[in-house]
Amino acid sequence: MVKNTDNAQRILDYINGALIYYGIIHTDEMLDIVRQNLQVQLDRKEFDKIIAEALKDDNHDYYFSRSRQFLYNTGIEDPADVLNEQSLRPNIDYKNLTEKEALDALNLELSNRRDRYTNKIMNFLMSKGWSDDKAASALLDMELDLNNGAQQINLIKGFLKEVDFTSEKELNQFMNMISDFFNNTPQWILKGWTPSEIHSRFEKSSLKPLKDEPSVLTQKQLDPEKPTTAEHAAASVYAEETESSPSLQEWSALYDAAIRFKAMQCWEWMFEDEIFGVRNPETGEIAYVSIMGTLGQVYALYAYRGAEGLQSLSKPCLWPINVVTIMTF
Repeated sequence: MVKNTDNAQRILDYINGALIYYGIIHTDEMLDIVRQNLQVQLDRKEFDKIIAEALKDDNHDYYFSRSRQFLYNTGIEDPADVLNEQSLRPNIDYKNLTEKEALDALNLELSNRRDRYTNKIMNFLMSKGWSDDKAASALLDMELDLNNGAQQINLIKGFLKEVDFTSEKELNQFMNMISDFFNNTPQWILKGWTPSEIHSRFEKSSLKPLKDEPSVLTQKQLDPEKPTTAEHAAASVYAEETESSPSLQEWSALYDAAIRFKAMQCWEWMFEDEIFGVRNPETGEIAYVSIMGTLGQVYALYAYRGAEGLQSLSKPCLWPINVVTIMTF
């Protein structure tokens, strides 16, 4: 049993921070996680009492609430939709958070900071004349909108309108930062994991490495600037006509990458409006990639080339320009 108010406060603070990661969770599952990570003896009745006491004051300082058998972050717009998305990923458990991680998430939330990916974008925006508060508020809003299911391309549009990019190179650099931000932001539908963590922990182990080459993830961890085999293969597919034809080795690498892509089944947890960027290691051009297949009709990977290709994504009535089908099944 919880013996003092200090433990009760620990429990509430942990829930408050954890729900920044989870969005929504069944009370029984939250209780199990609290028991495990706070090492407290706590039954369901007392757990409910602690939560009820904290939430009965309308002026409480918590970012969570309760409805029936669920605890949820008050920033959530459609709890049923998030729950449904979580249920589609039964092989993924809620991310196990230490007490420090939960409290850090809460403190970072309060100061509009999360990690180095956030800070990179903030530094860039402030170099463009944005105030610290404006940049922080924009990223906090983008993170909340992302978790509430907003289309990534729509989140990017606001920056394209407000930021005066001096060159395509600068735009590509910014898009790399945004891509890193999306890939490393804990998502409610992924039960608190980031897309990068999902790939590394739940999918990478089931994939076979490319023959005679390091895996894409390992190679990038060792040297992020060094082109990977998959990037070389992708670059060869949408190379300019004036360039030489791909070699047999490059075609082989592309086929291996296609096999890996099919095995990952990204369409089971990504929608076609969730756009991310891939840099051509030879030209520096960014291809904005869309995964298709959530409807079970066509399984494919599309790449929209450069700033022009990115802008075409915001024009749904027109067929996208500078788009290349990299893989189709």
